[in-house]
Amino acid sequence: MVLHMLSLSSCSFTKLLHRNQISLGLPRSCHFTPFQVQCLGKSYAKRIEELKADVRAMLDKAVVMDPLHQFELRDALQRLGVSYHFGDEIKKLRNAIYRNNNLQKQESLYDVALEFRLLRQHGYDTATTASIQLKFFDDWKGILSMYEAAYLLVEGENIFYEIRNFTTTYLKEYIKHNKDPYILTLVNHALELPLHWRMQRMETRWFIDAYESGPDINHVLLELAKLDFNMVQAKHQEDLESVSEWWEYVGFGNKLNFARDRLMENFLWTVGVTSEPQFGYFRRMSTKVSALITSIDDAYDVYGTLDELKLFTNSVERWDVSAMDQHPYYLKFCFLALHNFIMKLLLTLSKKKKLTSFVILKK
Repeated sequence: MVLHMLSLSSCSFTKLLHRNQISLGLPRSCHFTPFQVQCLGKSYAKRIEELKADVRAMLDKAVVMDPLHQFELRDALQRLGVSYHFGDEIKKLRNAIYRNNNLQKQESLYDVALEFRLLRQHGYDTATTASIQLKFFDDWKGILSMYEAAYLLVEGENIFYEIRNFTTTYLKEYIKHNKDPYILTLVNHALELPLHWRMQRMETRWFIDAYESGPDINHVLLELAKLDFNMVQAKHQEDLESVSEWWEYVGFGNKLNFARDRLMENFLWTVGVTSEPQFGYFRRMSTKVSALITSIDDAYDVYGTLDELKLFTNSVERWDVSAMDQHPYYLKFCFLALHNFIMKLLLTLSKKKKLTSFVILKK
C-alpha cells in the first residue's frame, strides 16, 4: 500500500486519503454544504473532548488496578493512535510501574513481554532476560507479545535473536491449526512485519478495524480512535494541499525534467516521522526541504557536468546570488529556489522569535 502511495499525484493521494477515512455511520448519500461541514467538524471536536475526559477517568482508575489492565489500556491507546492526547497521564502511570519494578513481579509471559515492549519503546532500561527464560512457554497471546518485544533489542541482547526465531516458528505452526478469524488476523499481520518496523499511522488505520472485530472492545476508545483518525487525516490533507501548491508554484516538476518528482514520497515520510496534528509546520517544511534536496541531488547525480557542479557548489557555499550569470539555466533555477526557500524560512522563524542560525539552515 505504501509503495502505491509514493507514485501518486497530489490529487490521487488526496482521493486515497478520503478512501481511508473511517465510517462514522453517516449515510452514503449525505452531501454537505461548506457550512454543514464546518458544523460537523465542530461537533466532532466537541465529542472528542468528551471522550478524552472519559479516557482520562479510565487512566486515573487504572493506577489502582492490576498491572496487566494498565498495560493493555496503554497499548490500546498507543496502537489506536490516540495516546498523544494523554502524554502526561501515561507517563505518570509508566513511571509508577517502572519504579515499583512490576516487570519482575509478573507471572505470565504475556504480562512480561507486553510491559517490556511498552517500557523499552520509551527508552526505559528493562533487563528481562531472566524472566523471559523462566517463562518462555505460554499461550499464543504471550508468544505473539514476546515476538513483538524481541524486535526492541539493544546491542548485546543476543538472546532476542533466538526468541525471534522460536516465536516465529511457533506462531507459523499455531495458525495452521487455529481457525479463529481474530487470532489469524493478528498473527498473520505480525508475521508479515513486526510492529516496531511499521509506519505508525498506517498501522493505526489497520488496528482500528482489527480492534473493532476483537472480543474485548472498549467502545469509548474505539469511538475516540475513529473520530480522531478522521480529524487528523483532515489535517494531513491540509498539509498536503499546502505543499502541493508550493511545489506547483516553484515548478521543479515541470522545469527540471531530469529530476525525480517525489513530493508525495517526501510528504509520506514526514507523516511517518510524526503524524500528530500539532506538528503540521514540521511536516510542511520537511517535505519542502526533502523535495528540494531530491531535485538538486539529481542535478549532481544524473545531469550536471563536473565543471558546472563545481561552480554551483562554490556559489552555494558563498551564498552568492551575484554569481548566477556563470551558471546554466537549470542550476540558476536550483539555486534561486533554494535561496528563496531558506530566506523565507528564516523570516518566518524570526517572526516567531525562533530564529535559527543561517549557517545551520544553509548546510
